[in-house]
Amino acid sequence: MNARMTLMGCQVDNLTMEETLGKVEGFIQSGRPHQTFADVTHKDTA
Repeated sequence: MNARMTLMGCQVDNLTMEETLGKVEGFIQSGRPHQTFADVTHKDTA
């Protein structure tokens, strides 16, 4: 997992897509409620 950071007072995990999918799978399997946030900022490297 990439480094955890604090953004506006909230702990944020900086995850790759693969890491995110693994995390969500764990959330689903736990059967408990979870909250998620996705930043959909795209980088244009062209």
